[in-house]
Amino acid sequence: MSTTTWSLAVDAYNPLAGQLGPASALAEGAALATQPYDQVKAQLRDRALAQFSSAELAEARPGTLAWLAECAHELVTAARDQALSASAQPAFTQPAEAVVQALLNDVLGMGPIEALLRLPDVEDIAINGPADIWYRRHGYWERSEASYSDPQTLLLTLNRAIVHTNRQAGPLTPIVDATLRSGHRISIVTEPVAEPWPVATIRVHRDKGLSLEDLVAGGGQDRITPLTRRLPNYYIHDQGNGLFTALVASFLHMAVVAGLNLLVVGATGVGKTTVLGALGRMIPTERRVIVIEDTRELRLRVRASDGGAAQNCVYFTTRAESLEGLAPISQDALVRAALRQRPDALTVGEARGAEVFDLLKSMWTGHRNGLTSIHADSLEDVPNRIRMMLQEARFQTEVSDAAVALWIAKAFDLGIMLRMTETGRRYVEEISEFTGGVEGHVPVRTCLFAYAPEKRRLRCTGHQLHPTHEARLRGEGYSYGAILQAAAERGELG
Repeated sequence: MSTTTWSLAVDAYNPLAGQLGPASALAEGAALATQPYDQVKAQLRDRALAQFSSAELAEARPGTLAWLAECAHELVTAARDQALSASAQPAFTQPAEAVVQALLNDVLGMGPIEALLRLPDVEDIAINGPADIWYRRHGYWERSEASYSDPQTLLLTLNRAIVHTNRQAGPLTPIVDATLRSGHRISIVTEPVAEPWPVATIRVHRDKGLSLEDLVAGGGQDRITPLTRRLPNYYIHDQGNGLFTALVASFLHMAVVAGLNLLVVGATGVGKTTVLGALGRMIPTERRVIVIEDTRELRLRVRASDGGAAQNCVYFTTRAESLEGLAPISQDALVRAALRQRPDALTVGEARGAEVFDLLKSMWTGHRNGLTSIHADSLEDVPNRIRMMLQEARFQTEVSDAAVALWIAKAFDLGIMLRMTETGRRYVEEISEFTGGVEGHVPVRTCLFAYAPEKRRLRCTGHQLHPTHEARLRGEGYSYGAILQAAAERGELG
């Protein structure tokens, strides 16, 4: 039975349920997380299991719903009367009808997020652990007030929602994809590979699709107002000894905000992870970020619990095969799982194996804000390194040099080459643009910034940015022309 039908069945018993409004509905989980509510919920579950089988509860037929609603109303009334008699204080802060609705959400549905599922224009719901829940509508992520009491309760709720698929998420199978009875698609990733846990994304399925008439009437309007993003004044920090100059930092900040896909290349110990972390922290906060690593090193956003703003950022880490026989979870499995989690920005700490194919495929088919690093001796060596990674991972399909070159040219927008001197000084050798073309078996690149040994600094080459990338910058209110002008004025050109 769909969520919509279930909601109508409850409303038939409770005519006031529809009058709560979205704000009250979204906050019902937090408002009702009290001891009396937990006691009533436990009593209702006990009665439901005594009256119906698990299969009957799973089907949620109208007769079952009516019985549960009546039973819930009876228990709520009894709890209210008992509280008033004992302390002259109400047992619940919400009206009885709202409490009944929340009880039915918890017993039969997915608890606090049921209200989100019933909003007509919600496209996706992202659950980043029990206390960080987001929903996407009009192309924009919004944070919900809904929350669960703890990770175990949330995981139990998610597993109960997919029990009909004979799949369950947990340490044995931390990655699960399924379809809810309502038709919504759900992807779950839980401990030990996800932090926070569990992470789940629900792609909302609507019973009634848009007709061609609907698409003629609307759908082409702007969904959000573009934000004006000011760049920090990097020049006050430029003392001539930095890895980046102020001009380069300004350009890279523009590129990240514009959603360009960046590749960081270098040998071990040159600072690839450090650069990735700095770039990742420039991703606008309204975008959903997923970070994948072998070992947890990157921290792109400060947790709300640590004094930061709500972040909509989750971290996946690989799992080695355990002595107890638990199967390994590799980076390629995590990349595929992450792509089902509705990311706006996907960061892979270091691409080392077969995951590079899924990463490249996602980027060349439209995913933006991709950040990753590759261990290679130069940008020219990246195609050979990627082909070697696929061979070492026993990639199923034979890959030609031309195919790898095309993948790189279409997937990445900018490449950053890091090096280290014998004295231990790190520096950026070049920052190049991948223009999207291929010559022979080599992706076409344009060097935008090159290291000048005599100056010990990056200098702008004066080349123009490709029109496609320039258009992306202009969409955010920036222009590479301003970078060229500033380079000329500051003597950093050529």
